[in-house]
Amino acid sequence: MVDEMNSQDKDSAKIFTFSVMWLGMALYAAQFEPHNAKKTIQFSVDQFMATFDKFNKRPS
Repeated sequence: MVDEMNSQDKDSAKIFTFSVMWLGMALYAAQFEPHNAKKTIQFSVDQFMATFDKFNKRPS
């Protein structure tokens, strides 16, 4: 589905993918203690943004 969206509108595909990622992390965080979930989510966000910047060749 994302591939089809990406072929039509790259920005919409990025927003959709980012939204799904946040939804998944929210569901994950609901299963664990808030402090540990917060650290895990922050790590995931840092990794995601580093990869996102790398593929978009934006300076960090």
